[in-house]
Amino acid sequence: MCIVVVCIILSLGLSPFRIPKNQVQWSPQRDGVQFGVYGTIRGQRELTAIGSRDGSIELWVLPTRWSDSATVVAVYQRKERSVFKLHQSLTNLEIEYEHENGGWRPSLTRLMVPEAFRPALRRREPVFLTVTSGANGMAVYVNGNLARNGPAFPFDGALSGTLIVGDAPRQPDSFRGKIGGLAIYSAELSAADVSADYRRWAQYDGPDVSAIRPYLALYLFNEGAGRVIHNHAGPAGVLVIPEKYTVLDKIALEPFWTEFDLTEEYWRGNLKNVIGFVPVGFVFYAYFAIARRMRRPVLLTIMVGLLISFTIEGLQAFLPTRDSGTTDILTNTIGTWLGVLFFQMLPHQVHFFRETPQPSTLTLSGSAASDDNQRYPGGHG
Repeated sequence: MCIVVVCIILSLGLSPFRIPKNQVQWSPQRDGVQFGVYGTIRGQRELTAIGSRDGSIELWVLPTRWSDSATVVAVYQRKERSVFKLHQSLTNLEIEYEHENGGWRPSLTRLMVPEAFRPALRRREPVFLTVTSGANGMAVYVNGNLARNGPAFPFDGALSGTLIVGDAPRQPDSFRGKIGGLAIYSAELSAADVSADYRRWAQYDGPDVSAIRPYLALYLFNEGAGRVIHNHAGPAGVLVIPEKYTVLDKIALEPFWTEFDLTEEYWRGNLKNVIGFVPVGFVFYAYFAIARRMRRPVLLTIMVGLLISFTIEGLQAFLPTRDSGTTDILTNTIGTWLGVLFFQMLPHQVHFFRETPQPSTLTLSGSAASDDNQRYPGGHG
């Protein structure tokens, strides 16, 4: 039973055991690319936005599902360990900028735009998102209309680095849906500019490329085939669609204090990890305490759960589809301990893995045999 439980836990924790194909396809109808379960597109060279704290991003996007939480676009700076993300959280848009600040936990700036993806999910049509930041603060537009204001964003750092479309760096966070266009600027766009861009993108599938604008990059996703997406304006290079799904700078055993989050998805995942290791604690404690009658069975069981969890998380560092973090080690160990408690709560007479005692054979002689014959005259026959 113990071996069966370990095999099931390892299978669930490490599946799939191979690096999958990169599930990015060209859209057969309108210009754009479609992302499957595991998909990513990566810039061939880094964006550079040093010198201006202003910036803007325009994006045509259509998520596939209401229930997803995934990164749509990210800019990752390896040296500074900073990540800027446009993130789908169910029907909401989250704008995040995380960077090292010399402390025990990276600094995180986040702005949420409620229901930003609802029009796209309801009508099954792409939504045009614009995020712009400058002297007037941050403004987020949905289909050309102002949806949210916030404090100014330091785009001079956030828009410098490797551009990743449809995924995040360091840990997998794949987006499922369609992206039909992406423009990045080194300046703040006005409300009039945003409104005009929305109308032109909706009508012509892109802005006026001949117009002089402060582009960093402009990707129209209109190639229709191949693995290269060309930049139509600005200094940025091409985007490349890898053959295999990979995560840039995949992290091993991410510290639990950097993984910590207050989102529902985070706590739901932790609950699954706790429940998943309850059988480990249950069967191994039964084996150590009842079948083997070993000393300190609780400690041995907890150590087994810790070892299995550490093995899974260590191997997950080599699998691009799985997260490798220390939070899972903690939650798995808690689940193992709960399994021990559940077994200890069973009625005393219920014992698993106990060897059935064999009846002993006694040889009667002397007076004992005589007494037996007196009780049963004629013997036992």
